[in-house]
Amino acid sequence: MSESNKAADSLLIHYQVLRRTIGWLGILFPVIMVVGSLFAGESGMRLSISQYYHSPMGDLFVGILCAQGVFLFAYRGYKYDPNHVGHSFFIRLSDNTAGNIAAIGAIGTALFPTIECEVSGCGSNTSAILHWVFSGLFFLILSYICLCLFVQSGDVAPTVQKQKRNRIYRFCGTIILLAMAGAVIKGLLPGEMEAVIDAYNPIFWLETVAILAFGFSWFVKGEAIYADMNYGNEDAEEGEG
Repeated sequence: MSESNKAADSLLIHYQVLRRTIGWLGILFPVIMVVGSLFAGESGMRLSISQYYHSPMGDLFVGILCAQGVFLFAYRGYKYDPNHVGHSFFIRLSDNTAGNIAAIGAIGTALFPTIECEVSGCGSNTSAILHWVFSGLFFLILSYICLCLFVQSGDVAPTVQKQKRNRIYRFCGTIILLAMAGAVIKGLLPGEMEAVIDAYNPIFWLETVAILAFGFSWFVKGEAIYADMNYGNEDAEEGEG
């Protein structure tokens, strides 16, 4: 194997590790928050994952989101070609640009905490508003990455394994959008009904489902499952590297 091929293989491995790392951070994030807080002495779950900023896991909450932001910012991936005949109307951002926007969303969510609250409707301030703006941006761009970018195959026909991965990407992207819609619907409910529903921590579960979908999609993108026989074939299909 030539030196250039060895260097390309090394870079490819780093890309796969980066994707899987982003995936693991997403998958483990809710678990770390809840289990860590319980071990630290808290007696129950909080209304949302965002509320764990005010828990004993607050520093780790910020650290994990910032780490996700750094990894997403470092991700380059597929390069958008405006002349590519296979691109739909919705493919307007490169993986790099979408990753950078998601990074801003993740870091902004960490740096602007929401108000500590044990019941819904406890008010908001500038930080809380920015928190929800950044978190909404984060989830929205992640769903875009799943639905529009991860499914691309470049100029070659997708392999059977790639087609399986694409079904997972679409499922995860749809789940993220449905979770976001659920959070909006919950916020539009009458106050009394919302208070009753809050007993079941719906925002926490909606956020958890969205984060798990995000993490799993990146885990699959790293070809941890349904990998092609030729390692990194998806990158060759998409023109990465």
